[in-house]
Amino acid sequence: AGVRVTVVTNGLLLKEATVEKLAEAGLTVALVSVPGIDEESYAKYMKIDWHRVMRNIETAHRIMPGRVHINVTIPDDATFTPEQVM
Repeated sequence: AGVRVTVVTNGLLLKEATVEKLAEAGLTVALVSVPGIDEESYAKYMKIDWHRVMRNIETAHRIMPGRVHINVTIPDDATFTPEQVM
């Protein structure tokens, strides 16, 4: 029972200290929205460093295992094939 709390983020600010505070506060899920399936497709839509975001996702997963979800958005103009996604 209780209230489930989800934070939706682009992952940029999921630094270790922030994630620790979120975990201590009882955050249920950190949902990271990532437009693209790799660095190249991500860079087409976001001007944020792909590697930094991936490191932040890994940090969040280490601190909150099982509570970090990734939502990969596939834009209408995506150039990758279904086989690349699978």
